[in-house]
Amino acid sequence: MISTLTTFGYISAIIGVISLILLLIKKSTYYPSNRQEEILDKMGKLKYIAGIFITISTTCFLGSKELIKQDFRKALNENKIISTELDNTFFSQDDMKSVFRNFESTEGRFRCENYSGFINFESGENIPIEVFRHCYEKNRYIIISKKYSIDATIGDIRTSAFDFIKSDSITSQ
Repeated sequence: MISTLTTFGYISAIIGVISLILLLIKKSTYYPSNRQEEILDKMGKLKYIAGIFITISTTCFLGSKELIKQDFRKALNENKIISTELDNTFFSQDDMKSVFRNFESTEGRFRCENYSGFINFESGENIPIEVFRHCYEKNRYIIISKKYSIDATIGDIRTSAFDFIKSDSITSQ
């Protein structure tokens, strides 16, 4: 469902952009006065088509991101985390016991260092993630699911479990 929504979103966005380009071409082209009313009607239709398809595209992308959030949280609730690996740093089940349980909303900015990795579940499923350290708040990290072709921000977590990575990357620079 997520990949279908994402694909439909891309197709809708392309149709909307093509309609806007055609609209710009029609606006910048000179037409004789006997055809101007006909061209204005075509330009109105192109505006309408572009608006509809860009709205559909935006809705598809927002819907797929919400489905990815739900899928990620469902996987966390239904499966036990075996381990997590971020930037070649291994975290055991005990280290991750309650890290991914309390998500807060995110503003989506203030991202500094990022760490790529995986969450490994007892069922054998792996979810690729990216973790961004918040620039201005200590122990605050932004979690992004990279499981599908479109990335979705899951939320913010507050934890000191990733301090080891931060201090390790600072000393190596």
